[in-house]
Amino acid sequence: SIFKKLTQKQLPNEISLSSEKDPSEQSLDLGQGPSLGLNIKFDTLIVNDPTKSQLRSLLDAWLASKSVILAGGESNALLNVARPNLVKRVEEERAKDALAKETQIIDATINSLKIVSRKPRRIELKVQLVYRDQRLDSSGQKISETYIPKLFVTYILGRDKQNWRLHEYISGN
Repeated sequence: SIFKKLTQKQLPNEISLSSEKDPSEQSLDLGQGPSLGLNIKFDTLIVNDPTKSQLRSLLDAWLASKSVILAGGESNALLNVARPNLVKRVEEERAKDALAKETQIIDATINSLKIVSRKPRRIELKVQLVYRDQRLDSSGQKISETYIPKLFVTYILGRDKQNWRLHEYISGN
């Protein structure tokens, strides 16, 4: 699983997710609290016909980067895996949380991934996630929690020049 629970002391400073490696061989530990200082790296996906494994690595990098940012950390990988409008959405959500002095701890694990359609510049994926989040106040106290054992999400990837990136996603379908 790309997400495993660890204590803050066990968090690495940097995670590299490669578009060339099998995601089952990669792991990311996000911890129980804000993952400040954790930097996720992702090699830009530029192959003409990405494999299922490469597509999963891109989605894993999206989920991990989004999680780190919403926990109050930073991730430079987001622009490599998502279009600017999605990056802006995540940044706006984090800014809103910061004003409220809250953070989100998100644990999303891909259970299955199906390629629904594939064209030279567009790929549609249907993914089943195990999803859990917690919203914490400034003292680390849990405000709310969500657990969805089977969350279905449709991801639309597009090719911008040479790079494959996430263009949109639709949850709950």
